[in-house]
Amino acid sequence: MNRYPQNGTIRVVTLAMVVCLFPVLLRADDNSGRFLLVSDIHFDPFYDGTLFERLAREPAEKWADILATSQPSGFNSPGTDSNYALLKSSLDAVRRTIPEPDFILYPGDFMAHGWQSRYDALAKQSHLDNPRAYREFTTKAIRFLAGQFHKRYPHTPVLPTLGNDDSYCGDYMIEPEGSFLEMFAAEWTALLGPQVDRQVFGKTFRAGGFYTLPLPGMKRHRLIVLNSVFFSIKYNNACGKSAQTPALDQLRWFARTLSRAQAAGQQVWLLMHIPPGLNSYSSSSNVQKGRAAVTFWQPTTTSRFLQLVKQYRTTIQTAFAGHTHMDDFRVIRLDGEPTLLSKIAPAISPIFGNNPGYQIFQHDRQEGVLRNYQTHYLTNLSADGRPTLGIAGRWALEYDFRKAYGLARLSARTVASLARSIGTDPATVANYTKFYSVSSDPAFDSETIDVYRCAVPSVTPAEFQTCYSGVPKPRAPPPLAGRKAAVADK
Repeated sequence: MNRYPQNGTIRVVTLAMVVCLFPVLLRADDNSGRFLLVSDIHFDPFYDGTLFERLAREPAEKWADILATSQPSGFNSPGTDSNYALLKSSLDAVRRTIPEPDFILYPGDFMAHGWQSRYDALAKQSHLDNPRAYREFTTKAIRFLAGQFHKRYPHTPVLPTLGNDDSYCGDYMIEPEGSFLEMFAAEWTALLGPQVDRQVFGKTFRAGGFYTLPLPGMKRHRLIVLNSVFFSIKYNNACGKSAQTPALDQLRWFARTLSRAQAAGQQVWLLMHIPPGLNSYSSSSNVQKGRAAVTFWQPTTTSRFLQLVKQYRTTIQTAFAGHTHMDDFRVIRLDGEPTLLSKIAPAISPIFGNNPGYQIFQHDRQEGVLRNYQTHYLTNLSADGRPTLGIAGRWALEYDFRKAYGLARLSARTVASLARSIGTDPATVANYTKFYSVSSDPAFDSETIDVYRCAVPSVTPAEFQTCYSGVPKPRAPPPLAGRKAAVADK
């Protein structure tokens, strides 16, 4: 008796097994993931001042119904921050476009510009005269925003950092160990996902708005979230204690966290609000007047950060930031080689003339490399603040990074080559000019584009000067002869 089935039977059984197992094998081999990058909403609950008393009186859970009655209806106009109509339209759009991302990165600025003054203009008592009422209103605004994200992404980790406007105290005035940090941690912890150690998160976030956690869905990868507002040249600890050193304290924590990640064999992504490097907008007018380029960060914090990037160059993989409201990049070079990419996200708020936009990234869950991204934007934000012809907001794909720039993937090296092409290739110039402001009016012209081009691969004013003029700027003026030299030294 033949103990084995006929060959044809074997083939049928084998084929059936392959067909059944194919989806499982495909999932096991598929390391591709997607995540959402959305930033700088700058929510403005003061848009319709007649609703303020109701908002102050009612809980955050009722705010959506109240704000839906805002007048004039439609979106806020360019040059202002996001009203409820724009907030709702943007979050609805991202939910339709990417309903199940691996995670969401939010590089800061939840609150509208001039929050305190906007509040004071409508409240019966100012934020100084009645700080309790002011803080209760601000807390409800953060709770409302957390609820809006959770409503659309109940099972997706939403991983934020704070922006310079996110504070009880004022712009660039986040108070270390202050009540705003404690409040935000309490309101947002539930959105961070199951991978977060809540006790550890609460401790570091309440100390300075920084924290770390494993990146959801990724193997051997960790997210380090920095509060780079402390690093800013504009930071003022006006509500804190004079003896506090929040920037140095955070950098020490950052160094310890990097050391632990390296020892564990983990790769690190960074999330921050204000990116390291040059402020293109502020530098543009300075450079045209023969002055030095303007940095976002203080020189001392920049120097220490660069030391850590160099020390952990094989551990730190990529970085994300916001703040400028524009679609841009920064590249840190070590020994002349492009080493760390910082992707700057466009904003939802159109206050600086950009169209509202967000970005969807494709990444390798195993290796952590960024493969590509697409920018989506609001196409019908009209000058009068209403959707064109009264139609609801129309969001559309603006561009695909790899297709638009003809690059194999998104990395420090490819973006450095993109920056070089901005100086030589007309097609790249046209694309960068268009995409920078998210298809709004250009932010620069032929006279100033080199400032923006050289800001991409430069972190220090010296690096910028080398790119911009081809000659490093002298560290000090040349010595003068004789008596004049003595006067100059004095």
